[in-house]
Amino acid sequence: GFLYQIMVLFGVHSALGAICCIQIASGQPSFLCFMVGTTFCQTIVVFAIWLKSKDKKLREIAFPAMISGIFGVTEPAIYGVTLPRIKFFIISCIGAGITGAYLGATDTLLWSLTGLGIFTIPGFIGGEVAVSTILINVLVALGLGMAFSFIATYLLFKDDVVTEAVEENKTNDAVKTNKCTVKSPMVGKVIPLNEAKDEAFALGALGDGVVIEPTEGKLYSPVDGTISVLFPTLHAIGITADNGVELLCHVGINTVQLDGDGFTAHIKQGDTVKAGQLLLDIDLAKIEKAGYSTQTPVIITNAADMVDIIKTDLSNVVNQDTLMTAVF
Repeated sequence: GFLYQIMVLFGVHSALGAICCIQIASGQPSFLCFMVGTTFCQTIVVFAIWLKSKDKKLREIAFPAMISGIFGVTEPAIYGVTLPRIKFFIISCIGAGITGAYLGATDTLLWSLTGLGIFTIPGFIGGEVAVSTILINVLVALGLGMAFSFIATYLLFKDDVVTEAVEENKTNDAVKTNKCTVKSPMVGKVIPLNEAKDEAFALGALGDGVVIEPTEGKLYSPVDGTISVLFPTLHAIGITADNGVELLCHVGINTVQLDGDGFTAHIKQGDTVKAGQLLLDIDLAKIEKAGYSTQTPVIITNAADMVDIIKTDLSNVVNQDTLMTAVF
């Protein structure tokens, strides 16, 4: 239960799903019951942040992420709210671990595959145990995990100091602005972020930015900065600009499933890079042949800290055209 969300981030949770299908198809209950706490604890953490935060932009992200989390879609919550604030992602993992431990201790297992979130609960009904006993065990397990997650988050969460300072300066009309020019990391067509084929990006849960539909399989650095995150699957790169602007370049939609096939990295995590430096070679044809979109969201993940983000008017860009200007 504790590890499941971490496994999802690296795309290795699918192996457990295959085992679960085999168990249930053969008439056995599945141990995958432990994952039920992940969506509930993730959602309650976001709810606590939404209650506690005074940051208008964070609250605007958190509320729809919380609603989708109730129905089992936690990507907006993870990537838009908790993962950038890693402490609270870990709290949700601990809460899920508590839920999983209680379900295991009471031998409350899954008997059928259902939807996620609240739709998972009917999947526990089966076997010779009374339905009332099953439901009590499930509700107690969820209650324990969610109670821990909510209380820990509510006690520990504080709005980012930088965000508070920006909001205060804006209120006093005394903010001194700086700018960060984000260059295009790819050659291709520019489309609005809300047209992304991934709901988490389209809703702005991960931040603000644009989407590029690439026509050339190369990804360049959009800023001078440091490679803060390089996913093992090479499909996504996080870059922290020298002036503190945080960027995510996510090549393709659901391309984590390719496990790095079709991607060649020319950098490693922690490297210092310059704008225009080649970061990745990408086999666009291989991605499309595998059935995935090559849409590449370019996101400012700490957009809540920005005073404004000015996006390009160009419909097509080449490497090092100005894609966005972040004002902070």
